[in-house]
Amino acid sequence: MRIIHVFSTYENANELMRGLNGLAAETWKTQQWEECPVNRTQLTRLWKERSMELPYIKDVIDIACCEALDSDIVVYTNTDTCVCSTCSQIIQSSLKSANCVYAYRRDFEISRTQPIPDAEIETGFPYSGSDLYAFRVAWWRANRSQMPDMLLGMEAWDPILRSMMDRSHPVEDVCLKNIIYHRSHPALWNTLENHYRLEANKHNLRLAFHWMRVAGMDPAKHSIPVPEDDPNYQALIVEKWTQTIKRSDHIWSWTGYPELAYIMEQASKSSFAVEIGTYLGRSAKALLDANPLLHLWCVDPGLVAGVYETSAYFLRDEIAAGRCELMRKYSPQAAQMLEHMRNKLDLVWVDDGHATEDVMRDIKHFLPLLHSGGVLCGHDFEIPYNDVALGVTKSLPSWTVPVPRVWSYIKP
Repeated sequence: MRIIHVFSTYENANELMRGLNGLAAETWKTQQWEECPVNRTQLTRLWKERSMELPYIKDVIDIACCEALDSDIVVYTNTDTCVCSTCSQIIQSSLKSANCVYAYRRDFEISRTQPIPDAEIETGFPYSGSDLYAFRVAWWRANRSQMPDMLLGMEAWDPILRSMMDRSHPVEDVCLKNIIYHRSHPALWNTLENHYRLEANKHNLRLAFHWMRVAGMDPAKHSIPVPEDDPNYQALIVEKWTQTIKRSDHIWSWTGYPELAYIMEQASKSSFAVEIGTYLGRSAKALLDANPLLHLWCVDPGLVAGVYETSAYFLRDEIAAGRCELMRKYSPQAAQMLEHMRNKLDLVWVDDGHATEDVMRDIKHFLPLLHSGGVLCGHDFEIPYNDVALGVTKSLPSWTVPVPRVWSYIKP
């Protein structure tokens, strides 16, 4: 019986990654397996975007399995995944009763440049991703067709493969504990600029969303958003956010559930947001309910008597927690006060003055504060073009209408 360790090589790795990969390779030397590095020349297809060439997970595993026997074992890890000294023996022993296993990793400071002793691995920070998968070749051949055609180097493929393994063994625990670790470093996809903007990552997220829905899983529990190009997008986001929206039903608003669901979906992917036109605070409350980590600036001059005080009352808990700031200003003054957030905002929701000039003014002053990939969107867009729509069309080169009455623009 062979144990085949497969991993995808990265020829263009920078100095940091070469160091991380080197440390991982050092820990592999003690394992009773044969190495199967997969480079780009062995692959018949690659996803090409920006300067990246990304392999498909199924293609990499297929190379390891192509000449193997059903009884052979394949172990997949990332190139920077370090393993304990007895990792291969633990896998081999576990696969006497199961056909597949996986392991979550422990993270350590990047300053750790030497292998971690086995007894210390459990002290690392527990990470939500799993970076090791091992299985009999027969298991992969029987289950390969269930795996979506996802990309390595992007997110969301690991919960799918974990779920496939768990479903293969509904009674037995196939998760191995404290056998892998990793020196923590930023991932390319794990920034707000890239997370939901890289087409490669969107590809994985889209496949993961639909796979989980079919499998009866809740994508939101795995931070998988609703794909915006889904033909049922509006119904899906309303279904996802209805219970959360109901928390603010006591605040009167002109904004309906589909519009609220759209901005909540965007807020769930954001860290910093601005709302222009807060009125009584319904939309602001929905945005903050959608993401407990969101920081929101609410811009409204408060011209209608009692509006400012009412919104402050309804948002009192979020204000007290430091998550929400009311700015009783017109948008040009507010934008000037938020100049320190230039190229940093993730989301701007425009629902203030509805005259064409008002919309153009708000876009002009807040678009520069968004980072590349940030979302600028607003309310009451109607075709045939009303005043809001005219303001949008005169200010922006393109836009979409993801749900009725909402316009949206992603900053290049």
